[in-house]
Amino acid sequence: MQLPFLVLLIFPGILARDVFPDLEYPDLAWPSLIFEYMPVGVRGLIVAALLAALMSSLDSVLNGAFSPCRQ
Repeated sequence: MQLPFLVLLIFPGILARDVFPDLEYPDLAWPSLIFEYMPVGVRGLIVAALLAALMSSLDSVLNGAFSPCRQ
């Protein structure tokens, strides 16, 4: 069950290293692949998913920080 996730996480990094060999910052490998090879509609879905994940994480942090202490 873990093998497909491993391939999905590592394959884009290996692909980006081969496609963009002169990339200055390795952190830009995934965004470079997305903006270079994905159509506009798929880019919108990816941005929407990233914003939803960010909002969910922020909501969890704020809920944990400001919830009243219960004993």
